[in-house]
Amino acid sequence: MPPDHPSQASRQQFETETDKRQVDDMAASHNSSPPASVYDMSDDEESDYNSVRRRSSASRGVKLLYAKSKVFVHPSPSSKDNIDGFMALYEQKSPSASSSAASSSTHIPSSSLILGWTPLASLQSQGQFDTYSKVDLDDKDQPTRNLVPPPPITQAHSASPGPYPFAVQASQIYSVQIRPPSAGWWFGSIVINTRSGDSFPALFFHDSECQSTINHRKKLARENFDPFGESGNLFWGGDQVLGWLKRHLNVERSPEPNIFL
Repeated sequence: MPPDHPSQASRQQFETETDKRQVDDMAASHNSSPPASVYDMSDDEESDYNSVRRRSSASRGVKLLYAKSKVFVHPSPSSKDNIDGFMALYEQKSPSASSSAASSSTHIPSSSLILGWTPLASLQSQGQFDTYSKVDLDDKDQPTRNLVPPPPITQAHSASPGPYPFAVQASQIYSVQIRPPSAGWWFGSIVINTRSGDSFPALFFHDSECQSTINHRKKLARENFDPFGESGNLFWGGDQVLGWLKRHLNVERSPEPNIFL
């Protein structure tokens, strides 16, 4: 007849397997990515970036200051290849800045500002589309305070544009080339040139599809009785992006009229 109780060797084997399963479960829990809700919060709810860092060292967020939708990359002459996305300006916390200093000063150093573009598909897969859309439609002059996953910061970009996000620190931007929409070119565009001599893909603003641009034109028409910007041209999305930079950086027009340094 079999014994009433398992042998000591059987008990040890069972305990070893149980401990191994517990360790594997803990490792899986530790390595899992944080939910999108970790980032979708404001400074009113979280007093400092440290609150995000405590949850996971990989989940440190950046502030999404401004966003603009319907900014496309055109990889080919065919419109069916156009890649929809958001252009955005972010603020990352400076490693040397204290919490009190960051909260008491409105000045943001250029090394803490990030300008970038993210394809729509990436934001949807990360659960961040609603956050970017909310910031895009915010018509206040002050930057928003939403925390989002940091964009990939790069110093150079492939010559072939594609569905890949890119971002550059404002301190590494040498110039921004602006091409407003015109009778001969329907979409206005922006090209970011870096101090290392590289240029990122041209970003095209599909203003007729962008609700925030449409809303701003209506606002200008109500306040000034015309939908034109400061330059005298019809207001377009690139005007807003240039406005973001002027709020935080010393932006000057170069001798060439459509290039800003």
